[in-house]
Amino acid sequence: PSHDSWGEERILSILDGENQVDNVLNIATSNYPDKLDKRLKNRPRRFDKLIKVKPPSEDIRRFYFQKKMNLKPQELERWVSASQDFSFAALAELVISVYVLNEDFDVSVSRLKDMLKSKELLSDKKAVGFSAEEHD
Repeated sequence: PSHDSWGEERILSILDGENQVDNVLNIATSNYPDKLDKRLKNRPRRFDKLIKVKPPSEDIRRFYFQKKMNLKPQELERWVSASQDFSFAALAELVISVYVLNEDFDVSVSRLKDMLKSKELLSDKKAVGFSAEEHD
C-alpha cells in the first residue's frame, strides 16, 4: 500500500501545523510504536515523548475488580493474583467473559494469558521518539 493508504499525509500535515491551532496537545496511542512509520516518530515536534503505560499494579487491579464486582475477599484475591501483567483491556475482558458471558474463570484467564503471550511486546530497549518515560 502507498504511504497515504492510512491517511498518513493528512496526519503529518496536522502535526506539522499546516493550519495553526493554539493551545492544542496531540496525544496518540499505539500498542506497537516500533511499527509506526519513521515520518511520524523520528521528527521533532511531531511526538516528543513516548510514555510506556505498564500493566496495572496489584493494588489497582484489586480496586478495579472490587468496584466492578462485589467479590468476597478470598475470591477478590484470586482475581487479583490471576490477572498479573494484564492490561486494563484484559481486565475488562475477564470481567465480561466471566460475569456477562458466563465463561469459566480459569478458562478465561488461560485464554487471555495465551493472547498476551502471542502478541509482540515492545522491548524496553527500543525507545521511540525523543524521550521515554514509564508510568504505572
